[in-house]
Amino acid sequence: MSRTTPRTSGAPPIPQLPPPPYQMGLLPDYVRHATPIALRIREHSMPFASDDFTVKDAVTRQRIFEVRGKVLSLSQRKTLHDHTGKPLFEFCSTGGAFSKSYAGYQCGNKRVNLFTVEKIGLLNPKLEITFVNHVAGGRREKLVLRGRWLSRDAEITTQAGVVVAKISREYSFFDRQTYGAVVAPGVDAALITALCVCLDEAYHDGKSRRGGASAGFLGGGAGSSGGC
Repeated sequence: MSRTTPRTSGAPPIPQLPPPPYQMGLLPDYVRHATPIALRIREHSMPFASDDFTVKDAVTRQRIFEVRGKVLSLSQRKTLHDHTGKPLFEFCSTGGAFSKSYAGYQCGNKRVNLFTVEKIGLLNPKLEITFVNHVAGGRREKLVLRGRWLSRDAEITTQAGVVVAKISREYSFFDRQTYGAVVAPGVDAALITALCVCLDEAYHDGKSRRGGASAGFLGGGAGSSGGC
């Protein structure tokens, strides 16, 4: 990923997010941008696409990632690939109907956990992300998603309140979603992409549990227990 994002004529301005005190993420290649980058995360509309996504730079339209789902996977297992098709890591849903969560792993090795996503609280729930910060010494970090995700926008912040990403749900076409994400400098774009897809799974789970009605902040759903 380039260190700067060239602008194109007529492109909307990217919200300016300051960098966190130190780099945050799983993969060094995706924290090197010196300015905020905007991602467009689009769910495939083809039948039997298994909830696949294409992720592009919202300004240059260059492909950055692809998310490929495993067909008929009860845990909704997916693999994040770079623009060349190289697999980067896997993630899936874990827990059950009342403790829905998500987890990321090294490809082919479920024993090496990279991140977890959990709903905390009932009346005013928030989404808590725990990950191994491999780009800053391997310390364990926590991020929090706050806002009304299903109302189209939210922020991912550090526990101290520093905004590391702004995310939004742009629109739905035949129930296929398009999301936008602005990632702060020094924050892993691959990790933020995976978090957006986890939220998409929560959105669809909530709709299925309510017979098509909108779900709560992070709607639970019947899922498999354990790892991917």
